[in-house]
Amino acid sequence: MKNIPFILRRSYRRKKTAQLTINPEGEVVVLAPHHMSESYLQKFVNSNQTWIDKQKQKTAKAQTAKRTLINGAYIPYKGGELQLNVIPESLRSQSWVKLQTNAIGIYIPVGLRGHKRQDTIRQALENWYIKQARQTIIDQIEHYAAVMGLSYNRISIKDTSSRWGSCSSAGNLNFSWRLILAPPNILDYVVIHELAHLVHQHHQSSFWNLVAKYDSLYKNHRKYLKQNGWRLTF
Repeated sequence: MKNIPFILRRSYRRKKTAQLTINPEGEVVVLAPHHMSESYLQKFVNSNQTWIDKQKQKTAKAQTAKRTLINGAYIPYKGGELQLNVIPESLRSQSWVKLQTNAIGIYIPVGLRGHKRQDTIRQALENWYIKQARQTIIDQIEHYAAVMGLSYNRISIKDTSSRWGSCSSAGNLNFSWRLILAPPNILDYVVIHELAHLVHQHHQSSFWNLVAKYDSLYKNHRKYLKQNGWRLTF
C-alpha cells in the first residue's frame, strides 16, 4: 500500500493523540503533538484509509452540490431556502448582505462579471452565514448549558469538512458554521452532543443517555447528518 500524503500541523496544546481531518480541498490534515514522529503519523494516516476515502467522497459530493449564484437562485438557510437577489450598486466598492422577506439581498459593486462576480457573491454569503451561525450557535450553547447545568471554555466557529462539532478536554467547543444551513433541530442536536462531551469524553451508553435526556430524537438527527450533511453547502 502506498503512503497517503498528508499535511502535518504541530500543536503545543495537544499532548497525547493525533487528529485527522480532511480540508475543503480534499487534502488530509493531521494535527499532532510535537513528540510524535512523522513515521508514526504516516502509519496512523495509512491505517485510516477507509475513513479518508469516505470523507473525500463527501467532499466531492459537496463540490457537486454547489450552486450557481445568480439572481433568482435559491440558497439554503436554517433548513429552508431563500431566494437570491443580486443587486449591483454603484455607490459601494464592498459587497454586503441584507436579509429580506423569504429572500436575501446581495449588494455587489457594478461591473463584476464571470468568476469574479461568483466569487464575490459567494464570499459575501459565506461571511454572512458565519455571522449568523456564530450568533445562533452561541445562543443555543448558552441555553442548553444552563439547562444541563454545564460550563464551558471557548467557542470557535470554523469551516470544518469532517466534523460538525467537537469538544476538547479543556472544555473548548468547536462548530462548523454550515450548521446554519440545517434545520434548527439539527443544530440543537450538535450543540447538545458537544455539551454532553463536557461530561463524557466518549461515545458509550452513558454519553448517549445524557444526549437523549435533552434530545429524545437524537437518533433521527444523527441520521439526518449522515445522509444529508453533504448537501449543507451553497
